[in-house]
Amino acid sequence: MTGLQEISQLGALSPEAIIQQIAQDNPRLATIMQMMAAQQGNNETNEFDSPEIPRQQSRSINRLMEEVRTLRKMNHLLSRQAEILADALGACHCFGVDESCPDCHGDGVPGTFIPDRLRFEQVVMPVLINLKQWRVERAAQGKRPEKVEVEQTPARADDE
Repeated sequence: MTGLQEISQLGALSPEAIIQQIAQDNPRLATIMQMMAAQQGNNETNEFDSPEIPRQQSRSINRLMEEVRTLRKMNHLLSRQAEILADALGACHCFGVDESCPDCHGDGVPGTFIPDRLRFEQVVMPVLINLKQWRVERAAQGKRPEKVEVEQTPARADDE
């Protein structure tokens, strides 16, 4: 699975599902995730600071909880950036990798839809302008333009 597919799939998951996936990937976190779920309704007091849990474990749990909060923020930011890029490229927000997507049914690869003009101007145009400038500079130096080989990757994991 490509990194883009993983990001796209994470963006579609709820925070609870992401936490469950993290717990599956790291069994040590499973207990912590259960404790977090138990604490979820009790934001007033921190049960991890109770005398039953040794202070070092309490600090470790609190650090891990902070890391989970940071990961949630990062997931939100990356999801938003992926949405902006998809809009700029005329792609579905799943980038055509999710066959269960209600918007495109897995067919929303870049170029499928008309790009959002503002996003295109913000994201794609600077790349095209810089590419043109780079080619002009290479030509002025008497260098031939390099051919760029683009490796084709399948749009969906099941195409591999």
